[in-house]
Amino acid sequence: MAALRRWGVRNPLESDDLLAYADSFKECYTFLGVTNVDNLLHVYQGRTPAELKGRPTPPKWQAEASVQQLITFVEMRRAAHRFKALTQGIPFWGTVFSGSILGFALITAAEKPPEPPRVTKPLPVTVIFTDNERRLQDAKIPGCKNKTLEGTAVDGKLTEPEVWLTATAGCPGGRKKITTEIGTVTYKP
Repeated sequence: MAALRRWGVRNPLESDDLLAYADSFKECYTFLGVTNVDNLLHVYQGRTPAELKGRPTPPKWQAEASVQQLITFVEMRRAAHRFKALTQGIPFWGTVFSGSILGFALITAAEKPPEPPRVTKPLPVTVIFTDNERRLQDAKIPGCKNKTLEGTAVDGKLTEPEVWLTATAGCPGGRKKITTEIGTVTYKP
């Protein structure tokens, strides 16, 4: 590691495991006759390490190629180390994210929608009836299929008021609860 720092590689190793990786990649420098990274540095700097005394020193270009291979190897191992750390955190953060989405869904689903306002005073309305005769028969408003009647909302909720209807030909008048199944109520200004 000290040798890699001397070659100008900033923080090349983040853990002792990566230093072990650098020492384990001996294929890039053992052919030069050196046995560790520090001795490779000596050859790279043009000095002869103790283990090469009495033997020919390899050319500088071979040492430079070996150093470049070693630096590339260590950087690749560092990237693999970071990737592994990232992928090991995914299950935890995925659980946190999923839990927060589930919590948000449960909190918002538990809230009841607000009650619609009630009719507090008579309001003029227009009622447009549905074309479903069966539903109109069930609501005791026969003959009002696809008709539009004028009336006054006198009670109930604004979404489903009780309306006093003016009778027309074939459509009875009187007080009727107008639900969304039998018609649409439009309030006049």
